[in-house]
Amino acid sequence: MKQRVLLTAYWVAAAAVAVLTACGRFAGSIVPDSAGPNRGQLEEVLETYGNSSEPLKYEAAEFLIKHMGWHVSAEADGVYADAAILSADFLREHIDHAYGQWKSSAYAKELSFEEFCEYLLPYRAALGYGGNQTARERYEWVMENVGIPDSIRGLKELIWHYNNAILPIRERQGRLDADCRDKAVQTCLNLRAIGVPCVVQHTIGYRTLRAHHYYCAAFDTQTRQWVRFHGESIKYYPGDDDWTSPEMMNVYRETYAPQPDPLFRADDFRPYRFESPCQLDVTEGAVGIEVPVDGDLEGCVPYLATFHRARTGLQPFTSGRPSGRGKVAFDRAVPTVWYVVTIYPQGRQQIVSRPFWVEKTADGSGRVRYAEFEPEAGGEVERIVLRRKYPVKDFLVRRIETLIGATIEGANRPDFSDARTLWRLDSMPQLKVVNYPFDASGNYRYYRLQTPGACEVSVLEWLKEGGEAIAPPDAKNKAYDGDMTTGPTDTTAIVLALEQPQRIVAVNMAPVNADNAVKPGHVYQLHTWSNRNGWTLHATRRAEADSIIFERVPKHTLLWLKNITTGQEEMPMFYDNGQQRFLYRPYDNHPAQARVTQPQ
Repeated sequence: MKQRVLLTAYWVAAAAVAVLTACGRFAGSIVPDSAGPNRGQLEEVLETYGNSSEPLKYEAAEFLIKHMGWHVSAEADGVYADAAILSADFLREHIDHAYGQWKSSAYAKELSFEEFCEYLLPYRAALGYGGNQTARERYEWVMENVGIPDSIRGLKELIWHYNNAILPIRERQGRLDADCRDKAVQTCLNLRAIGVPCVVQHTIGYRTLRAHHYYCAAFDTQTRQWVRFHGESIKYYPGDDDWTSPEMMNVYRETYAPQPDPLFRADDFRPYRFESPCQLDVTEGAVGIEVPVDGDLEGCVPYLATFHRARTGLQPFTSGRPSGRGKVAFDRAVPTVWYVVTIYPQGRQQIVSRPFWVEKTADGSGRVRYAEFEPEAGGEVERIVLRRKYPVKDFLVRRIETLIGATIEGANRPDFSDARTLWRLDSMPQLKVVNYPFDASGNYRYYRLQTPGACEVSVLEWLKEGGEAIAPPDAKNKAYDGDMTTGPTDTTAIVLALEQPQRIVAVNMAPVNADNAVKPGHVYQLHTWSNRNGWTLHATRRAEADSIIFERVPKHTLLWLKNITTGQEEMPMFYDNGQQRFLYRPYDNHPAQARVTQPQ
């Protein structure tokens, strides 16, 4: 019978299971307490390999069972402790196959035993994900459905073959749009089954984006280097993607065994995504810093937190440790990021430092520079007008600029051999729907919007005299779907074909953009920053136009405009001399200028 974890919310359940078996609390053996009635099955595995002529198989079984208490299975009817449901037959079949691959695979036989235990042996690649299939079961599926051609030479070529072969299978299964975590986990476990040492890595979020990402890394035993790649993707050849973007925050490698952390106590509150110690920070380009903090941190783990749209407006990304003299130390701070130090006594977020930027110095060390955002008590207030909740991305500007020179033509022949130019776009279009009138000088049966490059148009309406719009002629064309973030692909023209000649006198048009401008009818919240309390709600307003006004806003503070109607992207900003200045320039290696900075 399965021993069910009572709390079925995934992360909470995983943490609850960990409490049962953390910090070496085993009942007289290495079998976790959470095994319950299933204890005999796990002890049977140890007995099997204890009598084996291959002592490393016993150590492999010991590794899996000893650390099994940190892992759970997410099933249709709840979340269960792995130790409570995995059978002796399952574990023996899995261990025997993984051990055989270690000894025979060209990609794995150079692994040390410790590397084998973390990179090839585990049946789990990420906490609670992947399904309970043995390595042998996965091996048989891969060989039947994917295969390994004799022509393959090298690790990267094998991964490339797997990704290409898996896509038509996923298409038949209707799973092409599966989450990146699911793709990474399945890829990792399948590659392990065919003898490729592999792990799943993830980032909780990005510097300016509300997102997360899971991907794979395979260990090349010849070069002793990690080859990073996206599971089930052929967009990039393994290892070729940009893995050092300034947007990337801390990267964690999912591990089976808990990583050393003297501050980790399973019965303490841990913030979101830090519930398990089975992850290793492998962030590239991170720096070490020391930060003065306020108050007593006794019994608390300090975290570096930065802006995140969800929850409290702050998300911790890495943990640190007290370093004495009223300071805390962090080994994995990401440069060009605005941070505060947070703790979580009794589960409540508490800010214990002033806001600061992290800079990377010429010698590769980290430096803290304080940013002054705190308004003066009883200080000045002002009326502000906001037009955006997130800055315009540079790459979108470059795409939109390609529309300059676009024309609209009218014709009565379908090949446009008698076309007449009715309108030309001579300047950068605005990032919203704009009405563009023109003199048609007659009736035409065919109209064509012609662009110099790709047709980066997200909204297009053809208007007759009096402002009446022609019904969208092609529901499949992205220019007619009303979505500001999408447009037609692989075309430089959009043609309107009418049954009879008509007089079209204007178009409503918008370029493809991220739809982050203030939108009439949407409801917005303005939050202001306090060094002690963090984000505080100032006011809620419904936008009546393409801008929104807030009264009596404290001067000299950081602001956050949140769209509670829809949307994902938001970024803190300043308001200076009637202008919005955002905290970052997206996809740039440098933060926007802070109001006042000073060295630590």
